[in-house]
Amino acid sequence: MAYNGNEFIGPEAITFYLKKQSDGTYSGGEFQLKKSNNNNLLVSTINLNNPVNKCGIEKNAAKQTGPVTIFFLGFLGGLLALFTPCVFPMIPLTVSFFTKKTDKSKGIRNAILYGLFIFLIYIGLSIPFHIIGNVNKEIYNNISTNIYLNLTFFIVFIVFAISFFGYFEIALPSRVVNKADS
Repeated sequence: MAYNGNEFIGPEAITFYLKKQSDGTYSGGEFQLKKSNNNNLLVSTINLNNPVNKCGIEKNAAKQTGPVTIFFLGFLGGLLALFTPCVFPMIPLTVSFFTKKTDKSKGIRNAILYGLFIFLIYIGLSIPFHIIGNVNKEIYNNISTNIYLNLTFFIVFIVFAISFFGYFEIALPSRVVNKADS
């Protein structure tokens, strides 16, 4: 709120009444006003040591959590993520892929490597932000919310969906198929 010499100017009009006290000060509701030397009214300033509202923040209100708690909550969140509709149907496919191998120990080794490399990929993507200080911390957010990238993925997924419904077939070149089979 501002005072232009004649009136208070603010975003909204507030009606309030002032009573002049015997000592020359004014009082009225939440406002404590007094006269200045040049006959203008002075609004008392904000007292940061005694706020009107604490906004729910008090000293020691934030609970300190250690790295073990953070790790446990992250692990629990990962386990809960297994039950999301995108991931849960993939569990039997992944398990059967590794267990259908003829050599059981090779299947277990491949499954462990599969999980380990997923872990290492996520760790590897986050390392630059821990080592290099001037890397833009929002780069992955900027990439994932980029309109052109999202439209490109949208078109690719629509093409794959139409192919999945049988309107056309997407096939690898025979040279690539033969090399993958050998």
